[in-house]
Amino acid sequence: MTVWDALSSYEKAAIRKLALGLDWEIPETVRRRLRSLGLIENGPDSRLTGAGWKLHRANPRRKPGARPRHSLTVNPDEAKGR
Repeated sequence: MTVWDALSSYEKAAIRKLALGLDWEIPETVRRRLRSLGLIENGPDSRLTGAGWKLHRANPRRKPGARPRHSLTVNPDEAKGR
């Protein structure tokens, strides 16, 4: 089991929000847990550490069986499956 799998959905969402710079929406209990795991820095900013960024980049939000998106403006026939 990886660290990402051990995190709750709240903790995963908090990592995604911190990566976007939205640190005001994260409860203090989640911040404490992520600090104890070494994924965010101590202090008022609560920025992601190097380990937090690695974890965020290694686990994109895509679903396992999702197909890659095709832009309809590039080639509409290919996107429709023709």
